[in-house]
Amino acid sequence: MIPWLGIALLWFILYPVAAIIIIVLVCVYVQEGIVITFVIVVVVLALIIGHSLGIYFFLVIYSYFKELENAVSPEGAVRLQED
Repeated sequence: MIPWLGIALLWFILYPVAAIIIIVLVCVYVQEGIVITFVIVVVVLALIIGHSLGIYFFLVIYSYFKELENAVSPEGAVRLQED
């Protein structure tokens, strides 16, 4: 695996954990009911959308590089099209 793809995968694993910790800390320290509800809804929606887009792009790039890896012949030449 390409190193930056590995780092991106680690980020996508740690991202939801950090988001949950941040939401819990906001709930503990903010006492306003309406404000906390609004903030949590906005943050959760932003995190879900951002995380989903990030995972989508990660999978697209990973599958592209996986296909390039499979396209290399035993001699080392790249086969991009089947003849």
